[in-house]
Amino acid sequence: MRNLRKLLVVTLIVAMVTGFAGMAAAVTIAARPFTDAVGHEFEKELTAMRALDIMLGDAGTTLVRPDAPVTRAEMATIITRMLGRDRVAAALGAFQPAFADAVPTWAWGAVNVVSNMGIIRGYADGTFGATRPVTHAEALAMLIRATGHEPGVIGVWPLNYMMSGFDLGISGRVEAFANLPSSRGEIAHFVFNTMTIRRGTGVGERYNPRGAHAILWDGSEILGPPAVPAPAQQRLFVGRGGDFVAGPPAELTIIATARRLAPSVHLWGFAGFPQLRGAEVRAIANPAGHIVFIEPNLAATVVTGTFERWDTTVTPNRIVLGDGRSFPLVAGATGPPAIPPTIYRLNETERTVALRTDIIRLDAVTLTLEAGSVVLVEAFRQNIGGVGRVVSGTVVPGVAGAPAAATPRIDLFALGVAAAVYYNVPAATRITLNGAAATLADLRRDDVVYIATLGAAPAEATTTISIEAHRTTVTGAFVSSRFVWTTPTTGHAFVTLRLADGTTRELRWFDAALTGPLAAVTPGSTITYSLNRDGHARAELAAVLATNIVRVTSVATLPGVTPPRTSVTYDMRGTAVTYVTYDGFPPANIGNIGRITVSAATGEVIEFGPLAATVPTTLPSGTGRGRVFSVDAVGNVMVIQVYVDAGLQETYLITHPDFVAYDQSATSPFTAIGAFRPTANFTVGTRVYYTLHADGRVLIVFRKRDQATWLP
Repeated sequence: MRNLRKLLVVTLIVAMVTGFAGMAAAVTIAARPFTDAVGHEFEKELTAMRALDIMLGDAGTTLVRPDAPVTRAEMATIITRMLGRDRVAAALGAFQPAFADAVPTWAWGAVNVVSNMGIIRGYADGTFGATRPVTHAEALAMLIRATGHEPGVIGVWPLNYMMSGFDLGISGRVEAFANLPSSRGEIAHFVFNTMTIRRGTGVGERYNPRGAHAILWDGSEILGPPAVPAPAQQRLFVGRGGDFVAGPPAELTIIATARRLAPSVHLWGFAGFPQLRGAEVRAIANPAGHIVFIEPNLAATVVTGTFERWDTTVTPNRIVLGDGRSFPLVAGATGPPAIPPTIYRLNETERTVALRTDIIRLDAVTLTLEAGSVVLVEAFRQNIGGVGRVVSGTVVPGVAGAPAAATPRIDLFALGVAAAVYYNVPAATRITLNGAAATLADLRRDDVVYIATLGAAPAEATTTISIEAHRTTVTGAFVSSRFVWTTPTTGHAFVTLRLADGTTRELRWFDAALTGPLAAVTPGSTITYSLNRDGHARAELAAVLATNIVRVTSVATLPGVTPPRTSVTYDMRGTAVTYVTYDGFPPANIGNIGRITVSAATGEVIEFGPLAATVPTTLPSGTGRGRVFSVDAVGNVMVIQVYVDAGLQETYLITHPDFVAYDQSATSPFTAIGAFRPTANFTVGTRVYYTLHADGRVLIVFRKRDQATWLP
């Protein structure tokens, strides 16, 4: 559980961190040193041990075998390196240790060092047991002696050393058992913890002329009040990261002081040096004082939530989160000790105080607090989230203005934008598909994507830092659509489908307007929709029309086709659509309104049934006149008050699901059919003619040309 909590904190700290694209030659980010320890519980500690040249892994390989036992000879070498006694060990490497059994020659120097320091004493029979696995109890005893804490150990072996190891913090999160062999990962964890606790005043003091400081001193040891050492003795720096200078020499500011970086630095939980600015870090230096390992400071106060607003009515200003919590910002340097002003980042791009307003309501934020004040605001926004479809998911050359000519891109169609929008996709972009890690080449046309771009501001929104793709579809027969008002001007559109198993499913549509492709479908049409991560309909991928009401606008013979074929162009609710149709289609149908049937197999029109050729200005059976009582332009629904026998009959007719609306022609004869009119062109009181379907529902509505004259 402790491991999980730490992992969650690290995840929160680095949730918005992406790869570092470029690096000066003066310093590089070291690769993970041990390929067989990736993802291991103690990978961090093993990485730190390699950075400090304490545990080198198997010679000539990138293997460390994290679960393999550590021998007593290997433990002697590890402790010698931990204490910085390498030169002494080299000098003593020519002398065979004074034990009754054999010790490998490669370990002579280290065994001589630790045995003479009283750290490893051997067994009662005079043997050293160089090849025997070191147990948990033995390892803890050796490290307790190495740091001078043995005088505080009381009780009976081995429980006395087990308890002291726990109390000192050496055993950490290892569930130690006295006689259980210690693995390499566990020893790395023991040593990592040992190097951060203050030395005791016992046996170790004789060999530590620097005094009672930890091997890595940070001024905040858990045992006793800190004593300030000489600067050269300090090798552990804990605090807020500042400016990074690539050098040479390469430097990172920590706690307002520039610290020298080694040529190769192991970053744990960070992907690039610029992301260290403002973050709470623990940095470890080698004996020369050059930083070789940096990790997040898990002791830092980290708060997560959603941004609500800035409170500028108080001094200092505060940031208010969505749950009502608020925290003070740092206006400027104060002290002692000095706390630099709050740093603001949006999608990994630093903002000035003036631009902190770029962070908007509902942005995900991670706050780092120092002395109760917010020193870092890290905001994240999927600024292109849920607004488009992947058009090209393959790696293609970058467009003009890309960081590099070969930078891949993603092409997106955004709602309300006629042309594609291009986003450069660096190699460091985090890409997932249905929650699993993916590459740009894995994405396909019509995947629903949520994109976060560097900076998240419009002028910066050309380079992606993350792409969250979803590939989920649902297919069914179109039943109906409806619109639900949630405010006087906005609402939610819904589409109901009948699935293959006979059940129905209602999908929330991607925007308020049920127009575009959906306007061309009728009940019974088979439609496939892509769904977003919330299960809402995001895009119509395919539609097989069952029937539809259209107006014939032209008939032509396809050129160069033998035998001759006929094409018909229809006005399909304001959109011109051309189909190949059956032979002998009557040109006399031009101007007529009717219902077409489209073959699912060939996509050709196989039937056209005329419904109305003229506006019904008289009142034959099945026609009438009235006025609009209410209209839902989005849901494509109107309610009409009907006139009968020169009087107003309070009957409300809901339009047929297939209905279309046209103008009465503006030229004589006024029985001619004019232009198609979307429902939005009708308002309450608009005078109309209408034609009824056989079941009494309105099928076609004609808007009267002259609204000023009307009978009665």
